[in-house]
Amino acid sequence: MGNEIQEYIIKKLIHNPNMRFNELLDKKFESNKFSYHIKQLEAVGLIEKKDETYSLSHEGKKYSTFIEGNTGAKAKAPLSAVIMFAIKGDKVLLMKRLKEPFYGCSGGHGGKIKFNQYPDECAKEEFKEETGLDADVELKGIYLSKTYNNKKQSYNHQFYIYLCTNLEGELIEKDREGENYWIEISKIYELYIFPDVPKLIEMCTRPGFTVFEADRHQENDEFKNMVIRKHIQYS
Repeated sequence: MGNEIQEYIIKKLIHNPNMRFNELLDKKFESNKFSYHIKQLEAVGLIEKKDETYSLSHEGKKYSTFIEGNTGAKAKAPLSAVIMFAIKGDKVLLMKRLKEPFYGCSGGHGGKIKFNQYPDECAKEEFKEETGLDADVELKGIYLSKTYNNKKQSYNHQFYIYLCTNLEGELIEKDREGENYWIEISKIYELYIFPDVPKLIEMCTRPGFTVFEADRHQENDEFKNMVIRKHIQYS
């Protein structure tokens, strides 16, 4: 939102529904400016006025889940995504990224989970989009990861890890997302890969369900290592 008055109004209405103008107004703000920003919030549909009182609209209530209640500022949240691996015998299908972030790094196929999707739906759709292949998907684990660059946190991912089987179609070798290729699992260490790739392939090849957490560390935007914080294996 980026405006002090608007952030104040939203914050106030989160905790105090149905407030009159004089109840909302704080003495530190000029009345005319305050009135202007109330009208702006009404215009974009975040607040509404009924019987001389203001409250969050339905859209405002949805918006409030993405902001800090104590400040009214936009909250940062982990990114939910899927990662998929197709494995045939001793080979795995990887993609070398041709876009930022992580340009040039190889790993499984993946994508952000859209608002209208369950993880399974996202996995099937993203795998088809990136590889050209239809596949059955099996959830093999949950992977939680913070990524640090030069010792400062840059990302917080919540990944659903899927094994893709029964592949059908013609593999897309390259598009704007990246380059797809099969490689022997034993040779992945010769590549510039995400540091979690070996662990994720292991998750997909063993029975049961895995949950693990790991910190990924970069220097000047290049991966250097990974520190596993938690690993739980369910049979």
